[in-house]
Amino acid sequence: MLKRFTSAVLGLFAFSGAAVADDVPETLIVGLDVSRSNPLVADPEYAARVGDFVAEYVEGLSFKSKLIIRPFGAYGKRSNAPLRIDERISARAKPEELSVGVAALISAIPQAVEAGKVKTQNRTNVIAFLQDAAANHADCEDSVTTVIVATDGIEDSRYARVVAGAGLPAPKKPIFQGCAELVMLGVGDGAGDPELTNRLRAEWEAWAIAAGFESYSGYNDM
Repeated sequence: MLKRFTSAVLGLFAFSGAAVADDVPETLIVGLDVSRSNPLVADPEYAARVGDFVAEYVEGLSFKSKLIIRPFGAYGKRSNAPLRIDERISARAKPEELSVGVAALISAIPQAVEAGKVKTQNRTNVIAFLQDAAANHADCEDSVTTVIVATDGIEDSRYARVVAGAGLPAPKKPIFQGCAELVMLGVGDGAGDPELTNRLRAEWEAWAIAAGFESYSGYNDM
């Protein structure tokens, strides 16, 4: 599996955490917003900072922990396969080695977009990504589950178009009940609107707590 992960990184860029007890399995879910409004797809320095941030979480994963990375943008799009990663920490997939690959994978996104290896999206479906993560990947009862989403948080979907003034709809039930933390990287980045950034941070925090996360962290200074 580690070999396939390394191959994915090399194929994408060809020219080139929270502390827990060691014996507690963890689940780390990482969402990469490849919508065109997100600086992640165009700014190499920004992408490198996001990669380093996520890599720190990966390096701290304990034995038998799971790492899931998924790209998202427009709903239902299953392109950008090089950004889809599934790993379990083991003797063959060590966290310190995976962290290096993750940092390289994320920092390579702008160059991969320019080379046509990653396709940017016209919409931003953060809520749909989180719903899918809760249904298919989160393991809040049996592991310490953290979700990191590299996104500007500007939901642009059938749920809400926040630029037009719409607020985020509250989750219908706590789909992440018992999960440790939702971390959002880059909330409001690229919008150039401090009021929108503050509103997004507050609305996503309210959404996270209503969804069952124990805590929420939203950063806009990546």
